[in-house]
Amino acid sequence: MQVLRQIGGVLCSVALATVSASSARAWTPGDDFDDRHCRTERDQGGDTVDVCRAIYGRGKVYLGVYWEDGSSVVGPCSKSDPEPIEYIGMSQRDAQSWVDSYCR
Repeated sequence: MQVLRQIGGVLCSVALATVSASSARAWTPGDDFDDRHCRTERDQGGDTVDVCRAIYGRGKVYLGVYWEDGSSVVGPCSKSDPEPIEYIGMSQRDAQSWVDSYCR
C-alpha cells in the first residue's frame, strides 16, 4: 500500500508539473488569427506566404507571417512593445525585416 501511495504521489507531482509547464507557455497572437486577418501573397523568392495582421488587447497590432515550409514570424508591430518577435526557420535579422516591412 505504501508503494502505491508513493507511485500515486509521483504521478500527481508529474501531472502538476506538466500542467504548470503548459500553462506557463506564452500566449502567441498567431494562435488567434482568423482567416479574415490574413491574405496569401508571394515573397521575393516566389514562395507562397500567408500574412496576417490583427489588433489584440489594448489596440496592439500583431503580425504573423507563415510559409509552407513551416517558417514563421509572429509578434507585435510596435518596436516599443516589450513582447519579443517569435520566429522559426530564419535569422532574427530576417524576422525583424519581415516585421518592419509588413507593419508599415
